[in-house]
Amino acid sequence: MKKVILTGLIFILAFMCMGAVASASGSSESVDAVLNNKLQFKIDGAEWTPTAAPISYNGTTYLPVRAISVALGLDIKFEASTNSIIIVNGKNSNEASATTTNSTADARNLPIKATLNRSLKFQINGESWTPTADPISYKNTTYLPVRALSNALGLDIKFNPASNLIAIQNGEGTNTPVSKNIKPLFETQYESGGYTLHTGSSNKLTFNGKKYSKALYSDTPYVNMYVYPKGAYSTLTLHIASMEQAIVKFKNDKDEVLKSVTIPKGKLSPVELDVSKIKDDHYVTVSVVPFYNNHDEGAVYIFDTSFYSNEPVGKAVIPDFPKTLALFDSQYEIGGYTANTSESSKIEFNGQKYDKVLHSPGEWVNFYIYPKGEYKTFVLQIAATEDSIVVFRDEKDTIFKTATIVKNEVTAIELDVSKFTGEKYVTIHVKPANDGFEGEVYVFDTSTYK
Repeated sequence: MKKVILTGLIFILAFMCMGAVASASGSSESVDAVLNNKLQFKIDGAEWTPTAAPISYNGTTYLPVRAISVALGLDIKFEASTNSIIIVNGKNSNEASATTTNSTADARNLPIKATLNRSLKFQINGESWTPTADPISYKNTTYLPVRALSNALGLDIKFNPASNLIAIQNGEGTNTPVSKNIKPLFETQYESGGYTLHTGSSNKLTFNGKKYSKALYSDTPYVNMYVYPKGAYSTLTLHIASMEQAIVKFKNDKDEVLKSVTIPKGKLSPVELDVSKIKDDHYVTVSVVPFYNNHDEGAVYIFDTSFYSNEPVGKAVIPDFPKTLALFDSQYEIGGYTANTSESSKIEFNGQKYDKVLHSPGEWVNFYIYPKGEYKTFVLQIAATEDSIVVFRDEKDTIFKTATIVKNEVTAIELDVSKFTGEKYVTIHVKPANDGFEGEVYVFDTSTYK
């Protein structure tokens, strides 16, 4: 039995499969990653340097599989005709001991552009397999999360934080087949609830350039589905997407909330739930509600790549949220304003045309924003046809900031909104700076959270 020990400042490594790139732009996404030359490794006590530097992305470190697969006895092939990577456990007869390479790479972390490659398909020991995170491609090389792959192959992986060692037990471990380690959700007991199951040639099966065999779909949120884990697995990983930012809530059959997770708009999100205690005929209700109350029309998808496993919760990574958010894409109330779009004359100000503008023919009006704790700063882009004062109040009607805007000039006012979480809101009130001089007020769609 061979033990592979990898030493480095890491908690999770990842294997790199044979060269393969996304075949369609819609199935790939460019991301910022780091070429990590600072890591050090040992295999069977001997110093070892991979042929390509590891990549760090979203707190996960990815390592080339071609160099290490020999030590693990894996047979790995790329099938170009189906864009598939095929992995067979314990079939590599060319097992070799680790050797020290003569790599002279600088011990630096170098920023790179890598690609999330969603077009790849995987097969392990003859069965289809879906990793818990999108594969990463860099310079015609594909990277995969090692813990998911290790579990799928029945390898025993342990991390010793005291020594920064990851030990992978290979050969005579549990060697559990994929079908017993991972079970697709749609092959188990569930109820679709308010969703419709789409199969065949339905146009609801393609999302962000990737085609699925099955998907539960609802054209609005506020829908439920129900899953019955039966105590057979410890973790449910739900692959879900919403066309508006949303909250996924899990409740037990006593209507108690087990977990709530916010997912970003328009991205597939792997959401995990510990289901080890949900046994027999007990069930979990999966509900989706809008994150912003006034954006409640976004379609919801649950994909057939959702699965049960015995992996511990905490391995899946929710996609990044946008670094900025337009005011009109968030939760707000127009109060005394009128929303103007398209052909309205009010969407143009000082020669610049906007897509959307809140307008009031007079001052002494309010509108309300709900930052939700998602961003630190709100930048209000506002103008008035007379000199005016903008007053900001919290939900207790306490003034925490005032600002002056000059007649007929678009003014950017920055506001710290980091403490406005949940349903806490900010009242934005505009009044004349000078008695008897009341003007029109405009709030522009360039107002942004950041």
